[in-house]
Amino acid sequence: MLAPNGTATKRVFPIAPHTKTPFERLLPLWTNPESGKTTRSWKPFCYRDPTPDEILAWNQHRGPLNWAVVVGRDSGFCVLDVDVKNGADPILGGRPVPRTLIIATPHSGFHYYFRYREGLKNSPNLARDGFPDLHAVELRYEGLYCLVPPSVVDGRAYEIVVDELPAPLPDWLSTMSPYRPPGPKLYVESLASVPKGQQRHHLLSLMGYLLKMPEATWSLIPRFVHGVAQTYDQNPLDPWTLADVEMMFANLAAKEKQARTRQFPLRPINVPPEMQR
Repeated sequence: MLAPNGTATKRVFPIAPHTKTPFERLLPLWTNPESGKTTRSWKPFCYRDPTPDEILAWNQHRGPLNWAVVVGRDSGFCVLDVDVKNGADPILGGRPVPRTLIIATPHSGFHYYFRYREGLKNSPNLARDGFPDLHAVELRYEGLYCLVPPSVVDGRAYEIVVDELPAPLPDWLSTMSPYRPPGPKLYVESLASVPKGQQRHHLLSLMGYLLKMPEATWSLIPRFVHGVAQTYDQNPLDPWTLADVEMMFANLAAKEKQARTRQFPLRPINVPPEMQR
């Protein structure tokens, strides 16, 4: 994940030393699209690589740093986090697993890295998503991060134990409970009483949330959101039309598509020689 001199190579950002917490002082500013609040955050690296200036600032930092890499569509991989300390089976119940990058965590666990594939979801515990024997195994699929070597937590280092590029996800993971966005009833109940002066904001927020789904589902969003708008208390002479919703959606979708393409080609992971096995 890091070159020998600590240069970031792909969706990497600094973590406070000896912790798993992002080092805010060295992170870029980011505005939360829902709250409008601006803070220093690792979230921009969900959509882009570090800039040369950011890498320079990190390299000039005095003292040790831990490091993390973002997982998801734009970074090109996802991670199975096998928490052996809390009872996970390190061989995943004997299921077939292709030879892939594996990192040992400080508390006897393992991170299995795989290439990203559309159609799955984050799963804090696979035992609740169709694999009852895979207790304490988490799928970090989209918009999360994992610490990487040479990070140290509780005096123990993350170490590469199998030095390979991420392999395709195992076929058996495709049987996990699929991602399903919240149904119309949830939004109708929560938004039906939105006053007239706030309806546009609520519809834009709803569309922004739904645009985080795979792009193949986007064509369904305008009609769904228009259906929600029909539950509002509206002016009968100026109701929400499908054309109104489609116009708002087109603008948001263009911005989301631009953010998703703001990335660099996936490069091979450069492993420090002293970490190679």
